[in-house]
Amino acid sequence: MPTAAVLPTGAGLAVHAAGRSRILPWDVARQLLDDPGLTIVTESQGELSPWDGERLLCAIAAGDEGAPSVFAGGAPADRHLVRALRRYPRRWARTIDASIIVGDLDGACCRAGLALPMGDALVAAETIARLMERYAGQVAVRQRLLDYHPWIGDAAWLSATGQLAETVVLEGLRRDQVQRAVVPGEVPVSELLSRPERFQATGDDARAAMRSILDGSVRWDDRGRLSLAPAAGGTFTVGSAELALGVGGLHSCDPAGAIDGPLVDLDVASYYPSIIAADAISPPQLPDFSRRVGLLMARRLEAKRARDHTASQALKYVINSLYGQLGNSRSGLFSPPDALRVVLTGQLRLLQLIDGLVASGCELISANTDGVVVRGDAEAGASAWETLTGLTLERTAYRRIWRTSVNDYVAQGPDGEVVKAKGRFAGGDDDAAEASRRSAAPVVARAAVEHLVHQRRMEDVIAGSTVVTDFAMWRRARDLSWGGRAVDERVVRWVVGRGGEPIVQSTGHRETSTVATQAIPVWDPARVDLAVIDRGWYLSEARDLVDRVLGTTHGAKQLSLL
Repeated sequence: MPTAAVLPTGAGLAVHAAGRSRILPWDVARQLLDDPGLTIVTESQGELSPWDGERLLCAIAAGDEGAPSVFAGGAPADRHLVRALRRYPRRWARTIDASIIVGDLDGACCRAGLALPMGDALVAAETIARLMERYAGQVAVRQRLLDYHPWIGDAAWLSATGQLAETVVLEGLRRDQVQRAVVPGEVPVSELLSRPERFQATGDDARAAMRSILDGSVRWDDRGRLSLAPAAGGTFTVGSAELALGVGGLHSCDPAGAIDGPLVDLDVASYYPSIIAADAISPPQLPDFSRRVGLLMARRLEAKRARDHTASQALKYVINSLYGQLGNSRSGLFSPPDALRVVLTGQLRLLQLIDGLVASGCELISANTDGVVVRGDAEAGASAWETLTGLTLERTAYRRIWRTSVNDYVAQGPDGEVVKAKGRFAGGDDDAAEASRRSAAPVVARAAVEHLVHQRRMEDVIAGSTVVTDFAMWRRARDLSWGGRAVDERVVRWVVGRGGEPIVQSTGHRETSTVATQAIPVWDPARVDLAVIDRGWYLSEARDLVDRVLGTTHGAKQLSLL
């Protein structure tokens, strides 16, 4: 099927197809779009939704004289003017919104190491085409969902994962057909959960944590805000670990350090969907929701057994997104009490697992939402818990873990290789809010991991890198100035080097914070000279990360983006 990457602009339609980029006048653009065998790939810009973007393209294809006027105020198109356009049938085969597949264009370019479009529509169209080639597997996954669930239609290409999952499970019903008003409420946990007496523990510490949840209360409002008020506080020491309770899930408060094994990671496969199916948790507006979730999970298990990776991944996207829709006020499945039932059942079940493992002689090393890491023979306790709950644990052996916190670690397998890395050790940030806005330099994580796991010199790892993007960092450009000049781009990407200028973040009330002191822009990685990069700064960052784990010191701490 032929494909064209397009972006509407005030001057015409920017198109990249068959290796060529050009701006087509509106009348020529209509001829391109009048092709029932053509796939259009685009990006919804500004405040336009993917559905708005397709509406505009359909108006262009139909020759609507009002279509060019939506750019009267400049690009991007005015959302209100687009929604005022008449609806026209699509003349091409399908529209795929790239932002649904790859995320926003600038962020995807940073992750892929591509040049930033910098507002150039032709460059943006070519970039969309290149990114979609890289993400062909994601397109195949969504195509498989469409094959399995034909009622989702264009949502396969124009809806984000959560909304798409909802469309799948509604089985042809529209969101407005099931959506209901939610009344804010507050109830005791013991009244919220079915059969609370089933949550039992043998150890005093685990029992105390359970009782704090069960004797507590929960609250919700009509916007999806949830809260838990534990009866005896929200932190408990269970086994040898301090655990924190809350509506975000249970997690341990892990100190930094290196933990020797042998260790085993026990992780519940699709934990929240499994609880929904096992406990028959369904929002009132869709009484058989849990049955539908269970059927999707069974189909995914069949796909995994058949080694059909595309089908397995397609169903995984849907299954793992459904819990979030229970707490999403815009969702047709919105039901805060049921969202609370899932997360609190998850914490109580995890406490039962921890209790059984500790009772069998295991040492609790870490716990986080849907799994635990323990030292010792865990098989008896794990099997007993699986029998009790009907849930399935995935087992992963570790030789050693290096960590700075519960979400910031690298794990070494029995063969000496890295099995899992999260947070800074995966090239990201430990703080979830920060991770959504910026990315750390990959070479820092790689140098620290190579040093800890394979005893390589960090100097050698950093000196051996010859790729500019290994040193690049990026973040959303909101209220930023660079060298005293306001940043207009959506994203900034930089390396630290000689001759760089400071990036400063405005935090409101005339307060500012320095993001970087010697930042050199990386709009196009191919045009940056490796010689300007201050490799010593990156070595200091890698050493600082290792120091946080080992408690060592390699001199004065320098400015850190981590």
